[in-house]
Amino acid sequence: MKTILLLSLCLISSGLASVSSYTIENIAFPDDMPPEIGGLAFDKDGNLYACLRRGDVVVTKPGIDPKSTKWKVFATGLHNPMGMVLVAPGHILVSQMAELTEIIDTNQDGVADRYNNLSTDFGISGNYHETNAICRDGDGGYYIALGTASLNGPTFHTPRGDYSKEGRRGRNFSSNHLRGWVVHYDKNGKLTPFASGFRMHNGITRSPDGEVWCGDNQGDWRGGSPIYNVRPGSFNGHPSSLVWDPDLKNLGTPIFLPRKMLDDLHNQPSVQLTRKTMSSCGEPFIIETENFGPFNGQMLVPDENGRRINRIMMEKVDGAWQGASTLFLNTKELRAGGVRIAMDAKGKSIYYASTARGWQRPDEGLQRITYNGKTPFHVKDFKLTTRGFKFWFTKPVQNPDKLAEKISIRSFCFEYGYRYGSSEKDKKEHKILNLTGTGPFEIELEGLEAGRIFEIEFSSKLLSSNGESMNDPQVQYTLNRLKRPETKFATELKQSNDGIDVYIAGKFFAKYNFDKLSQPIIWPVQGPGNIRMLRDYPFKKDTTDTTIN
Repeated sequence: MKTILLLSLCLISSGLASVSSYTIENIAFPDDMPPEIGGLAFDKDGNLYACLRRGDVVVTKPGIDPKSTKWKVFATGLHNPMGMVLVAPGHILVSQMAELTEIIDTNQDGVADRYNNLSTDFGISGNYHETNAICRDGDGGYYIALGTASLNGPTFHTPRGDYSKEGRRGRNFSSNHLRGWVVHYDKNGKLTPFASGFRMHNGITRSPDGEVWCGDNQGDWRGGSPIYNVRPGSFNGHPSSLVWDPDLKNLGTPIFLPRKMLDDLHNQPSVQLTRKTMSSCGEPFIIETENFGPFNGQMLVPDENGRRINRIMMEKVDGAWQGASTLFLNTKELRAGGVRIAMDAKGKSIYYASTARGWQRPDEGLQRITYNGKTPFHVKDFKLTTRGFKFWFTKPVQNPDKLAEKISIRSFCFEYGYRYGSSEKDKKEHKILNLTGTGPFEIELEGLEAGRIFEIEFSSKLLSSNGESMNDPQVQYTLNRLKRPETKFATELKQSNDGIDVYIAGKFFAKYNFDKLSQPIIWPVQGPGNIRMLRDYPFKKDTTDTTIN
């Protein structure tokens, strides 16, 4: 066990940097502890834990004055820990490259003294690209994201776990068991496969409504940087991990499977982030407070390579998640390499962690980003309609009747395939047919089409009512499914023990009966004027016969 270290916190910049409505503070670690942060979390007592790539977990209790904050080494000897969940003060779970580990301070002296190996039921090649991350499942268990390996780095001579020669092929590969998967570790300690098809999903999050989210990085089989709604059994686009799918692994080398087959299996990204706004996704973070500005319920995604954080506005359309993205912060005052975000108990500050493992200039560390109470002027929310889009601004705009003149819209697609990334394909310009409202606004659009990314550009001439320009002039909407027009004749199905009831416009219409019958039948069958029909209709125009002729 390392000697406990008290680490003096210091500012590495001249002071506070104000960007729009958010204040950024740069926080540094001592020279002997490079802060390449892989996991970040607060416990219920306000202690902030950070796990560092080189193997330590450190803890502090942030104060108003960062200079006065003291750090302790809580745990050490880990192997590239990149995910962390707080169970209780002094009790954490860490996903490291080699295992899922429970770490406990049993004597409450501030230093962990028990390390329990919870699971090693997944393979490792030792490649640097095999990231890991963890989140709760809401039922006492956990989801773990296991990244693939890269041909740009070596592997161990003796990797752990089952090995697949077919899984080794390709730019990013899954030579070892369950790499490129999200796996589930249940409350009884059993680890099982959950969802396949990931490249380097460096982060995983479960939202308050129970949905599981992963971001992934542009690369082979990735046109942009996608955000996936992770569903059980889903295939999320990158084929190398299919070698560990029992239903598909006998089909041969996954990357050589027919493109049409892979596309049909693909759980489409809910949002595609383009190179303009994202290079590589860090871990998604859900805002759950009104204290951090006007974006409660939305998602923040840091850029692992750039100095920017994206904001995601999700919605459910035709049973599937999709939505819009825009830049939340885009400034040189942000450190490059953002991977994790945690929020303090007051909900006014996020702690933004970055690592030097990105592909730009090393810039690891920890930053505090605080809402200063000034409402930013930006798109507050952005939704799909049956004919176009509906959106809200955070503030009233000047000359709302001339807003259409200050908007341009185009769309494009990404190519799905083995190549690294994708340029914009099949680019189109779209005419605004009509714009109504004063807030919210609705756009009727020419050429609204599923399977495309729509880019809405706001002119610099668009100003708020008090003369402010927008924080960022662009919104991109990933349109996977069109929105169906609402109808008063909407159909609803409700299953019971003996059949399926059909409701139209909220009223019972018929029942599909299958219980204890020689063959399923529909009864009653409704005719004109709600007349119940038998086989001898129209000679007998109505009946109360319950024998179901």
